[in-house]
Amino acid sequence: MFRVSPAFLNTFSHGHSKNLLVLFHAFPLNLTMYHDLLPLLSENWRVILFDFPGFGKSAPFSGRSIALMEDYAILAYQIIIDEAYDNLVIGGTSMGGYVALAFERLFPRMANGIVLSNTRSSSDTDGGKKREEIAKRVEKHGHEFLIHDLMSLLLSPSTLKERPEISAKVDEMIRDASSMGVIQASLGMGRRLDHTPMLEEINVPVLITVGADDRLTPLKDHQIMENRLSDAELFIIPDSGHLSVIENPYYYARILNNYLDSTIL
Repeated sequence: MFRVSPAFLNTFSHGHSKNLLVLFHAFPLNLTMYHDLLPLLSENWRVILFDFPGFGKSAPFSGRSIALMEDYAILAYQIIIDEAYDNLVIGGTSMGGYVALAFERLFPRMANGIVLSNTRSSSDTDGGKKREEIAKRVEKHGHEFLIHDLMSLLLSPSTLKERPEISAKVDEMIRDASSMGVIQASLGMGRRLDHTPMLEEINVPVLITVGADDRLTPLKDHQIMENRLSDAELFIIPDSGHLSVIENPYYYARILNNYLDSTIL
């Protein structure tokens, strides 16, 4: 299980606390999606981020065409296990949420809390066929077409219209991905497990957030998770779409800080 390791894994740490918050990034972005959030977070927590293989500055997995969500979760475990910490919270946005649920399934009760943002617990309804089509298209033409295809789905209409700097940031992160990383992740997301039945077994507090204009994972997907979990709170982030942590970091930070300091500590 612990054989997965890219040639180089880019990691980033912020803060000095022994309470650890590990956040997983969205597809097809990288850890810099959280940089505007970091200075807004409680000093009671140290944040660890890393680029999934093939994204940002991390090398893709070599000799393989697919990266399962469990592979990313194991990489996180390998990072966390070497850290001395008092409390651990894991979380992620979109694909990062899939990884957080895979982590909880592989390493139950290791985390004291979970943050699920703009994500869902279910598997793909088409059995991953669309993900396979994306992977084949990337293999033939590269991955930059995702900038055109995804931008209107990732960001809210108001962000697209009024905040070109956000679009530019997302554009840059997509361009920074490698085509192999995109292929591996696309196929891995298409084969991910349905974690919905597992939700009833999670006995730690879970924070769920969704952008008010999220078209990729709408409110109903988050309500399903809230209803299945024994201890969960759901918040809607205004003025944001699928990337609410980028589009409205101040509102997101306020909710996250309250959860971290009042619910976990």
